[in-house]
Amino acid sequence: METNNRRILIIDHNPKNIELLTDALSKFGFSCVAAGDYQAIDNLLAAPAFDIILIDIAGFDTDIWDRCKTIHKLQIPFLILSSKPSPVLHQHGIRYGARGIVSKPVILKDFVKLINSLINET
Repeated sequence: METNNRRILIIDHNPKNIELLTDALSKFGFSCVAAGDYQAIDNLLAAPAFDIILIDIAGFDTDIWDRCKTIHKLQIPFLILSSKPSPVLHQHGIRYGARGIVSKPVILKDFVKLINSLINET
């Protein structure tokens, strides 16, 4: 088990997805904090202390892009997770500063390598 004490903010509307992702990433030494609605996201971004942010956009309306813009301005790398990636999602993600779009389900070891590489870039 790798221990790296890196902090991840997981933004997801689905509590089960948050639980699964938190459990999986904690095995690699990540410390995860979750937000499932806009108020929680805004509160956590008011005093950000994250190395990277993972955003599953399912269940959110177009206001999620405003949060992506805020995250980009804070210079925190973020990835968008989606079970239905599309060219439009890719365009929006890149426009608002995402470092990439990751298709679900993820291959955990590859996903962790991607997360670590993005954290190490900053």
